[in-house]
Amino acid sequence: MANYIIERRKAYDKPYLKVKLRDNSKIKKVQVLLSSLRSIKKVNITENKRTDITVYPSEFYSPDETEEEIKIQLDSFFESKPFDPLFEKEKFTSISNKAYEKIIHEIDIFGRNLEKYKNLYSKFNEEGFRTSFCPI
Repeated sequence: MANYIIERRKAYDKPYLKVKLRDNSKIKKVQVLLSSLRSIKKVNITENKRTDITVYPSEFYSPDETEEEIKIQLDSFFESKPFDPLFEKEKFTSISNKAYEKIIHEIDIFGRNLEKYKNLYSKFNEEGFRTSFCPI
């Protein structure tokens, strides 16, 4: 059985998505996860008959693209599986293009999320960030 359902809706000719989770105990974590996606403009937890998540696509992305990105993230989140690379001490096995793209995507999301934490700026300036995260 699926861990979530995604429904497409429209209000005032503006498309949006409803994400319904089977178990709402992780709804806040899912909201944060979805907020970090490039194709999403806004994510709200909505109280109706049943609590769900309302997702508004960014103006540069179609609802199809946003839904696909949500599915990829939620499938990974609920499966709690590593995407595919295996690293062993002193041994590296090649990875698929899909895994490589996912790693780059996750690094991008991490960097974008760092920008949201204003208290980091009291400890780091741009040079400090570069030194800490790009040591080469």
